[in-house]
Amino acid sequence: MKNITPIQFTNSSTLATMVRVTSIDDDFLTYARFSWWLFGENGCNVDTGIINCDGEDYLEWTGDNEFPYIFVAERLGLELIT
Repeated sequence: MKNITPIQFTNSSTLATMVRVTSIDDDFLTYARFSWWLFGENGCNVDTGIINCDGEDYLEWTGDNEFPYIFVAERLGLELIT
């Protein structure tokens, strides 16, 4: 799980402050599917979803654990706090 700059996401009244990303499907050649969860400061789930990664985006992934977080954060408009 990674901290993010607090953001009001969707219609929730709770600010999202953390994101968790996992790979739920990967053919190791052309695509992966990432499941993501946004959590508030109190640990409550703010939102969740799935994002597909394929084409040129997938080719940029070297298999490291940071890429899914960066990819999902960019797609959702989140700023990861390092």
